[in-house]
Amino acid sequence: MDLIDSLVSLSDRVASAIPVRLALVALLAVGCTRQQAAEVGSGNTWTHHGRLVIGESIDPKNLNPLLANNAATGDLSMLIFSYAVRYDDQARPVPDALSEIPTLENGDVSPDGLTLKYKLRPNITWHDGERLTCHDLEFTWKLVMNPANNGVATDGYKDIDSVDCSD
Repeated sequence: MDLIDSLVSLSDRVASAIPVRLALVALLAVGCTRQQAAEVGSGNTWTHHGRLVIGESIDPKNLNPLLANNAATGDLSMLIFSYAVRYDDQARPVPDALSEIPTLENGDVSPDGLTLKYKLRPNITWHDGERLTCHDLEFTWKLVMNPANNGVATDGYKDIDSVDCSD
């Protein structure tokens, strides 16, 4: 077979493959359309009433954000745990476990800026019904700062000299 016959044969194969490729594209497009629910008001076929389903690209190694360094654990911790402060979409601090953000105006920041007073929201409880207290925050700070523990980061915690739960 010479070069011209080879090129004609290749051209014929490419031409015959085009309808097959178009059929595959059409099949994929049909397969990616939304499915209609079986009954009006019953939701999508993938919806489970009362269940939150979250997809992550990796599996979390654990659910403790102090001991894990992957994004899945961080993402889940934002849904599971309360933090003292969170930030809104404009990067402004918003109280989460606190009743208000410490400021100079409300007296919760010392004039030298070195002391903050956190006022916990009332009635925050653990899963067993026990109240969250300052001693829980102190315990967490000590846990993170203890070099014998294998926490992954001390950012923010290392800037705290002490925690005082006297009042």
